[in-house]
Amino acid sequence: MTIALAHVGREPAVTVADVNLKLIWDVISAIRVGDKGYAFVVDGKGRLIAHPDLSLVLRDTDFSQLPQVRQALDATAARVKRTSRQHILNLNKCQNYFERAGMQGQNSGDPRRK
Repeated sequence: MTIALAHVGREPAVTVADVNLKLIWDVISAIRVGDKGYAFVVDGKGRLIAHPDLSLVLRDTDFSQLPQVRQALDATAARVKRTSRQHILNLNKCQNYFERAGMQGQNSGDPRRK
């Protein structure tokens, strides 16, 4: 599986990783919950990444409407939103600090004197 993550800012870039999912699949296949339960892994959109039945993964099965997956996706989205809001507040605090110190910058990591 290939994953690409774009970075924005003064020096935009893209990080690309080729991830071997065999280890994840081996671990997931070995997990049993009770007599009939099993584990699986989905991506951020609810599509299967690892499942004991490999044919479901190969068919790009969408589990996003399963209640447990929907709950996990919603919780993750809420956590990302809270984290993003906190990062914005922290950046504003840094900007205020630099402005009071007579400095200005495009971000807290690059203060420049006026």
